[in-house]
Amino acid sequence: MSLVQKLGPHLPYLRRYARALTGTQKSGDSYVKAALQALASGTHELDELPPRVALYKLFQAIWGATGAKLETPPEGGDTVSERVMRIPPRHRQ
Repeated sequence: MSLVQKLGPHLPYLRRYARALTGTQKSGDSYVKAALQALASGTHELDELPPRVALYKLFQAIWGATGAKLETPPEGGDTVSERVMRIPPRHRQ
């Protein structure tokens, strides 16, 4: 099974997760892109974990390595936990 077939189904959910952490779609997508580029370049490899777990683990490693912090909203703004709660539920198929 190719890397695209293994990871493709998990990318929409990783993008949502990244957006919730960073506060914007653009910033979240940049981190997802960096994780995928690290995989493609051979800098990082997926562990013997299930593909979804390995992908999120790699994303977290890259996000944490940049010194990224959760966005602090201005007074009266929404918090990270509020943004996470607004992520729509996964639809049943």
